[in-house]
Amino acid sequence: MVNGYDYTIPNNKKNNIQDYYNKNKELNKLFKISWGLQEAGVYVAALELRIFDFFEEGKADITSIVKSSEYNATGLKVLLDALVGLEILTCDDKYYYVSNEFSAYLRTDSEHYIGGIWKVHKDLNFPVWSKLGESIVSGNPANKLFGNEMNKVWEVVVPYLNSISRPVVEEIRRLLHLDNITTPFNILDVGCGSGIYGQLIAVHNANANVVGIDRKNVLSIAEEQARRMNVDRQIQYVSGDIFEVDYGIEQYDFLILSHILHGFSEIENKKLLEKCYLALKKGGKLIINEFIVEDRNSRNIFPLLFGVEAFLVGTGHAYTIDEYSNLLNGSKFLNVSLQHITGPSNLIFAEKGEFQ
Repeated sequence: MVNGYDYTIPNNKKNNIQDYYNKNKELNKLFKISWGLQEAGVYVAALELRIFDFFEEGKADITSIVKSSEYNATGLKVLLDALVGLEILTCDDKYYYVSNEFSAYLRTDSEHYIGGIWKVHKDLNFPVWSKLGESIVSGNPANKLFGNEMNKVWEVVVPYLNSISRPVVEEIRRLLHLDNITTPFNILDVGCGSGIYGQLIAVHNANANVVGIDRKNVLSIAEEQARRMNVDRQIQYVSGDIFEVDYGIEQYDFLILSHILHGFSEIENKKLLEKCYLALKKGGKLIINEFIVEDRNSRNIFPLLFGVEAFLVGTGHAYTIDEYSNLLNGSKFLNVSLQHITGPSNLIFAEKGEFQ
């Protein structure tokens, strides 16, 4: 008995410890959580080594991969077996198999590739998450990214965000009917990163004129991508601090804030949203893409974990929909609405009133 709790295994269970563990869902849950780092480690190693590129027509064996890569056969086997355990691969006595659905996201030659997360984990997440306890005690970020846009880690984070943003842009274009606008319209993308939002909108509508704001080291990625997509004539990039750059007054029909607000405190966000409000034309629309906590008791763990990530790299957290509504209403925005979309993030739309 410890602190009123009996942690001893009941006598009738001692002869079958495994049976006891199997029936103890709390213990099994704790075991699974405690090995989550190793699961991510397996996934990251597979992406770093481009394991999925070795699969031809969805299958591969140890011998062929070793021959092509000169990887260690024993190490390769334990990695592939772990990927089977993670249900990314399947196997039989001769081959390992990967489905077309997984290949679409894991092969480096796929337009849907999202495997750049391995660089984000190695350069950012693994180091900062190991310091979570220290950050909770001190209240300071483990590696401040937000408000420190010259941090070199952005050059790793931005390409990954670029790869996962395409479906979100498709949803924005669909929901706001952007492809169907027949007269010139202006978009401001604040903290634009790779610029993928404005670029894809411009690709599908020649009437779109885009301004993207971010730091110089990040904008080099955006400028090159805009040229590659042949939309550089529709886009202007402005280098600077998003809190200091002049957005102008009533110049934009749409203003995008994607994965920005979680990095800053409520006070900082209020200042930023006031700038955004002034920059929008009357009737203009604000578009926010974020990991939003709808219920702190939710079983949806991703936004809650992202809240920890935001704390580790900035001064904010993953805000609830009520917190966003209060921020937006306090900055005079109207018609705040939550839009559920495919994927872990959601959209918030808000408007500047016609007569404000």
